[in-house]
Amino acid sequence: MKNLKQNWKLILLIIGIVILCIIVAIDIRMYVNSKIQKSLKVNNGQLEIKYTRQSFSEGIKNYLLSERDIGQIYGDKKIAIYYTGYDCPFAKNMSDVAEPLGKDEKYSSKYFFHPEAAAGSKFFLTEEAALAFMDFSDMCQQFCIVNPAKKQIIRIDEMDAEKAKYIPEILNHFKNW
Repeated sequence: MKNLKQNWKLILLIIGIVILCIIVAIDIRMYVNSKIQKSLKVNNGQLEIKYTRQSFSEGIKNYLLSERDIGQIYGDKKIAIYYTGYDCPFAKNMSDVAEPLGKDEKYSSKYFFHPEAAAGSKFFLTEEAALAFMDFSDMCQQFCIVNPAKKQIIRIDEMDAEKAKYIPEILNHFKNW
């Protein structure tokens, strides 16, 4: 009888350890693959800008490499991607701020600036390429920064014309990320 109680205790201990290992493995997997949401303050602390940091897949890397201008510099710098086109109501605001930064050594030494057409037709040779583009578009949305070395994207959440004014401050914040 005593031996049976010890066996049950041992079985319960083993089950507890297995459950703990599963929970730790899930937490580690979520940390590695998850979206991490944070915020930063701009305009002397007057405006809080929320952003999401997320790892990206090999498929998204391949999509980025397929973009002619990005493919030529991929891995050398971070990539600031801003959307253009009629279906992005503040595209002109972002372009007006981002384009001059691409010519400014302070920013161009750290970032490559890529205007991404928000509308129009794109042609893909494979279904995998089309899916990678859709995944990338969902991750980036209107403005994002890609760090090829870390295989991560930082997306500015709920980008709008007001936040577009602070692209230089946003880029300064992430220059060493």
